[in-house]
Amino acid sequence: MTKAETTLRTSSDFGKKKVKTLIDHTHTVSYKLRVLSYWMQTQIPCGLTKVREPTREEIAYNFKIPAANLLRWRKEKKEGKFTAMKADERSASRGGWGRRWVDMEKELVYQFREQRAIGQPVRRSWFRKVSKESCYGVANMVGFRVN
Repeated sequence: MTKAETTLRTSSDFGKKKVKTLIDHTHTVSYKLRVLSYWMQTQIPCGLTKVREPTREEIAYNFKIPAANLLRWRKEKKEGKFTAMKADERSASRGGWGRRWVDMEKELVYQFREQRAIGQPVRRSWFRKVSKESCYGVANMVGFRVN
């Protein structure tokens, strides 16, 4: 029996309380692959001649990661997301929502810099007013309250 197998905690060691030492942060690809290979290759003796694979909860407890991550990492490995990534990268690009108002943002930044250059104060209300003006092209909009 190896040292890793002797330090692995079994399901009988877990109480009904949730483990409070879970760390919530991103992990590198090499770490994810190391955890997955440990999960798939480790055998735990249970009896004189029998062995079993560790459960997802046991792996999560020992590595101090959420158990849901293991299923997601295993799915990503099957889909091949880790093969295109470097070992020190944190996560694959998930797409997400693109920036919706790129032109308006550029215009706001330009006008903001102009205002600051001439020494004028720039407040929240100024951003609201200028963004509505640049979006709709109307200086005084009826029905919109600008503070």
